[in-house]
Amino acid sequence: MTIAPARPTRPHTVHDLPLPDPEWPTHAACHGADFEVFVVHSDLGRASGNRNLRARRMCAGCPVATDCLLAAVREDDRRSIRGGMAPVERDEWLAEQGVRRRPQSNGGNALFVGSRGPYRPIDMDRLIAMHLGGASQQAMSEALGCVKETVARRLKAARAEGLIP
Repeated sequence: MTIAPARPTRPHTVHDLPLPDPEWPTHAACHGADFEVFVVHSDLGRASGNRNLRARRMCAGCPVATDCLLAAVREDDRRSIRGGMAPVERDEWLAEQGVRRRPQSNGGNALFVGSRGPYRPIDMDRLIAMHLGGASQQAMSEALGCVKETVARRLKAARAEGLIP
């Protein structure tokens, strides 16, 4: 699926994508279905298993799958299959489209600037994979471009959410 950029003269962000129809949820094939079917439980954000296969089948025949996908991207849904894609697949799709999540920082227009430069969100999938692979917090912080305190805080949150033991 390809969506043309709203402003073809410059690279675009998620917020330059078309807005989903606000009524799309009422027309969705999953309207009234058990949400648990759509939750991604395994493989660090990639959908798998029979539960996720049922969700994908429902999305495949959905008349508003594109609106659902656009809503998921705009809301940065990191937990469920929406528009037929798991979070990691949506990230890959955005990259293929040349779409960034945030505007590029340009001088004083940077969204968040701290002592270490422009704010970059932590790649939680990569953080969890490194943790499960036995990497030290120092190695994770260096690889992710953040301080060890951020790694510790994110790992604590991942444990609280049941994403890691």
